[in-house]
Amino acid sequence: MKGFLGIDIGTANSKALLLSEEGTVIYTWSKPTPHVRVSGLDFFDINKIEKVVEQFISEARKRCQLKSVSFSSVGESVVPVKNGKAIENPLIWHEDNFAIDKKIINFIEQYAGFENTGVNHSKTYAIYKMIWLQEHLLHQIPDFWLPISSYFIYRKTGCAIWDTSQAGRSYVYNIHQRKWIEDITGELIPAKLGDIGMIGTCCGYYDGIIYGLGGHDHYVGLYGIYELHGNTEIFYDSMGSSSVLAMVKKDPHKKLGGRNTYNPKGGSLVTGFNKQEYIVNRSFDYYGRVISCLINIRGDCADNAYYNNLNIKIGKNIKNMRPCLITCKNDFNRASDKIKSINFLHVSEKASFEEMVLGGYYYLALCTQHMFNDLLKFCSDTKQTMFYFAGGGIVNNDLFMKLKATVLGREVMTPKVSEISALGAAISAVKAAGYEDILPYAKNNLLDGNKIYPDRQYEPLGKEMMQQYEEINK
Repeated sequence: MKGFLGIDIGTANSKALLLSEEGTVIYTWSKPTPHVRVSGLDFFDINKIEKVVEQFISEARKRCQLKSVSFSSVGESVVPVKNGKAIENPLIWHEDNFAIDKKIINFIEQYAGFENTGVNHSKTYAIYKMIWLQEHLLHQIPDFWLPISSYFIYRKTGCAIWDTSQAGRSYVYNIHQRKWIEDITGELIPAKLGDIGMIGTCCGYYDGIIYGLGGHDHYVGLYGIYELHGNTEIFYDSMGSSSVLAMVKKDPHKKLGGRNTYNPKGGSLVTGFNKQEYIVNRSFDYYGRVISCLINIRGDCADNAYYNNLNIKIGKNIKNMRPCLITCKNDFNRASDKIKSINFLHVSEKASFEEMVLGGYYYLALCTQHMFNDLLKFCSDTKQTMFYFAGGGIVNNDLFMKLKATVLGREVMTPKVSEISALGAAISAVKAAGYEDILPYAKNNLLDGNKIYPDRQYEPLGKEMMQQYEEINK
């Protein structure tokens, strides 16, 4: 039996999904992603992660004739490579607690900016991590800088290449011209960045296995859904510790360039998977962490059974509940401009734990609605026909997904596999190996999953919550 392996290197966990030639999942694995903390900064332990990767590949080869492998990983984190291997650990993607000379920032801003890069300025981007590592930790000039998803391709094939989604998190990639901004790289980065390619590109062979180009985890997940669904315009809601709502749009008339899609709070524009195509994004950093915070208040350990029991309690008394109000950094509430994490704006002294969790559910659903309504501005008359897919571990929470569909006022589709980034990496492995005939079978087996519809019983409370949040913003 032939197999195709997708490996996803996440912030907390690394996961692998083995896809068969019949389009079914043979096996999945999960292991914690190794970290290391040095001088107050968080790094990925790249050598230990490589051992995890090798374990995944070894286990996959025991179960099938492994044809190809591809990777997805977090963005922004970059590996300095010298003589074929890493010479320093990459900073974790969200790390920005380091100083960069303001003159350098101003220089970068002359040539970068949303108009060229499609993203708002942030010190988390790869360019700043490269500069800081060069100045403080490296004792030699690297041969290349590579994102984690590309580093393991390079280790196997010697091919130094970024995909467009990882390049888009560098802040030195022009998403319209599809090339590096050499005015910045030539001045500030003595090492090479490598070539730029598309997800699903064949990068080479090693030990009888084809290695295909993956990319940024959210976009690799989107790529998998996009390929399985048939290369049509879609919405994809990737829900993890953070949330990214992405819309794939063809742009033959070049209406999405410049600042037309600019949004100061978590908006971005990314090179699409085909010519004349873009991915318009809206994102929210504190998604899964909101529910985790609420559960941690009681010190509980939550699994699917825990949420099922909790949701039963909520469902029995939901009409009489008064959920709390929440706000987080960079959400749609005016109060979010002055905070750094998760705040509870209104919690009754008699509030039950179930009411607090329900408040969290509605809050996340309303955050998605806000992002969705913003994206609809770019949809014209196609907005009613574009499919809406959602992925991530929280799709297993039936009550939350019903509330979400109700607040959005539309059908939400959830694939049968919750690990969408690993699935997307497996699909890119399939494409790289030239086995596209598998995709229709995989679509039937994996994509055509549950359909969640709006439920009228949850509408009144959802509207009430929305009105309360609107009052805060007056």
